Formats: sequence, structure tokens, C-alpha cells
Amino acid sequence: MLRFLVVVEAAGDGYAASAPDLPGCFANGASLDETRRNMQRAIEVHLATLRSHNRPIPDSSSFAVIVEVAVSSAD
Repeated sequence: MLRFLVVVEAAGDGYAASAPDLPGCFANGASLDETRRNMQRAIEVHLATLRSHNRPIPDSSSFAVIVEVAVSSAD
């Protein structure tokens, strides 16, 4: 079982997702659940394409962190 970080962003009326470790692998959906399902399928197809072209599957090396910043109020 492989695991990849997926970044999800609000996009218009739905969501867009990408996998930083898999350049060019994107998906979208109207809901978070639909986006997750579409992204899982996109990753499966992406990996199958890499295999069919005898290309290596990249290691998953991306991770996410939350950064807090102070925001001063504008006067």
C-alpha cells in the first residue's frame, strides 16, 4: 500500500486536489468526498501510466505543516 500527500483547495463551487509527489496528477469534485474519490482514481491511473512506461514510482516525501502567524489589525 502506497500513501501520498494530497493537497485540497476550495475552487469555485467545489474543490481541487493535487499530489505534490506526483507532478501532473490532479482531480476535482463538487464535494470533499467526491474530490477524494476522484483523486484516488487519478493517483491509480497516474501510477499505472508510470508502470506502463517503465518509469519508477516516486517515493512519497511531501508532508504538510500548519504555520501560525500573527496579524496586526489595520487602523
